[in-house]
Amino acid sequence: MPFERFKAIDKYKDGVSKLFETSVRGESSIEKRNSIILPAAAEQITAEEMNKTLDNIKSSLGEGGIGVGVPIGYLPKSNPTGLYKVFQLACELNVLVFTHVRNPDIISIQEVIAAAALTNAPLHIVHINSMALGNIQLGLYMVNAAQKRGIDITAELYPYTVGSTSITSAMFNDRWQEKLGISYGDVQSVATGERLAKETFEVYRKTGGTVILHAMKPEWIKTGIAVPDITEVLCPSKKFHPSPYLPPPQTSNKIPKLPLLTHK
Repeated sequence: MPFERFKAIDKYKDGVSKLFETSVRGESSIEKRNSIILPAAAEQITAEEMNKTLDNIKSSLGEGGIGVGVPIGYLPKSNPTGLYKVFQLACELNVLVFTHVRNPDIISIQEVIAAAALTNAPLHIVHINSMALGNIQLGLYMVNAAQKRGIDITAELYPYTVGSTSITSAMFNDRWQEKLGISYGDVQSVATGERLAKETFEVYRKTGGTVILHAMKPEWIKTGIAVPDITEVLCPSKKFHPSPYLPPPQTSNKIPKLPLLTHK
């Protein structure tokens, strides 16, 4: 969806061409992609541009897309109307919505479950560990409760206590410390390995780069791993997670599968 939304905004036509040319030359990278697309994420789109976004999603699916990626947390100007329309389209075309929820909190998980329930769109919540944080038990219970009501929903977690993203992303917009429960020293540069301070954080926000977020506790990850039917996603190679600072994953081979939170 971010790319289809980007393509729908006329002022970024040159950016679309630049991104295509970069890919054809074999020079594409996450950093280059983000530097071109992310500025559009902060744009408030019109109703006409939303309709173009939906048309672009249809085209991408027709070209072989396996589902609709909806990383709402990286699209700070996305509104509930636009989100709901994307879920409606996914139901109409019977394709899976992969979503990175709006904020790392339970309300945001509720938002996408509600949209899936009301539209009947199949839903996969990515990174439920970093999206629920200390409330992971409740987040998992909600997923299970929705499944029991016949809603087509799944979730995934990665077995690490850290996450990673672009420092220029909307993840670091207003109140990021409060939302994530971390501060500058919990943000680490992939390029240099340094833990950031207020001054270096502000510099990197302007110059860009990938950072690691030390935001989770091992017990949160183990809670998720122990739940049946929650997919674990491991980084397959250094190509996809090149950082030497990544802590070892929390393993599940000796952790019994536990029942979800139950209410009596």
